[in-house]
Amino acid sequence: MDKHIKPKEGNEAVSIRESDYTINLVTAVHRNPFTEALVHFAVICQLSLSLITSTIFIEFLKKLYPAIEKILPTASNTIRKYIIEMYMARKKEKLEELAKVKGMIHFSFDLWTSPNHLALIGIIAHYINNFGQNQSVCVFI
Repeated sequence: MDKHIKPKEGNEAVSIRESDYTINLVTAVHRNPFTEALVHFAVICQLSLSLITSTIFIEFLKKLYPAIEKILPTASNTIRKYIIEMYMARKKEKLEELAKVKGMIHFSFDLWTSPNHLALIGIIAHYINNFGQNQSVCVFI
């Protein structure tokens, strides 16, 4: 059964290799949501910027969504610029959120030395936001 699609009543099973049916669920790709998702994907998965602009990755995306070629970044510097812009926007949002905190903000510190003898400090702000949820913001120096 692993090589076949489960048949509906009265239909024959179709081999996956013989199946050439495709379904295009997305007819349009919007630039801003796609760019945000691409940046999140690159940052969270710690991908190199050259991978995102590589022809293999671009061809993979074009197979999924042929219209995506018009909005794909073609240079690593563009991805870098998107990451920095999103970081600055997120930083601004967090600073505004911290300024609106009505309760107390508690700080904790973490100090350590890296293998190359570089001293690092992490400062974490703990607070409760306007929705009553525990929040933490971390800054490394």
